[in-house]
Amino acid sequence: MAINGAIIGALLFSSPEIIPEGIKYIRLIDPIEVPDPEPIPPEPIKQKVEPKPAPASQITPTTLVFPPKDSGFIVEKPLGDTPPLPGTIGPGTVVQDPPHNPIFVGPQIARKYLNAFQPPYPPGKQRLGEEGVVVVRVLVGADGRVKQVERVEAADDAFYEVTVSQALRKWRFTPATRDGVPVEGWREMTVRFEITG
Repeated sequence: MAINGAIIGALLFSSPEIIPEGIKYIRLIDPIEVPDPEPIPPEPIKQKVEPKPAPASQITPTTLVFPPKDSGFIVEKPLGDTPPLPGTIGPGTVVQDPPHNPIFVGPQIARKYLNAFQPPYPPGKQRLGEEGVVVVRVLVGADGRVKQVERVEAADDAFYEVTVSQALRKWRFTPATRDGVPVEGWREMTVRFEITG
């Protein structure tokens, strides 16, 4: 094979004029200038258009009706004049904050006036050696002064009368507050009349 290849190679190099059979001539054609094709314009970028929501007047409220579990589908029906289900919000609904429970702090005894709370002992009761207890409810104003006294319990009218007089004239309180704002408030007070030494 090497010998055959060498012979064929020698023949080709020694006779460049040999033209293979079937080819009469070869003519070279000058290249024709073909204009470059026009560039294809880029496709315009399509902007994503968000669908506009329908006006509230065109929204039809719907509710879900659940058929029996074995049916495998859910039917949707318009609400019409049916009120919305609890916990749902329909068009035009105003959402309100949950009601606020105000923080109320009752009236407190003003420590500065602590010594003024004991009424004077009724002289007749003191001579007789009688003791007693008076329980009253007092309405304390926003200014800390007693505005009204109600009798809850009293051992004697004399004890009650001196208690009312002392409460209206001398008792002072830190007023009740609702969310930090001074307001009127009731407080129950017990006064003891005891004879000591």
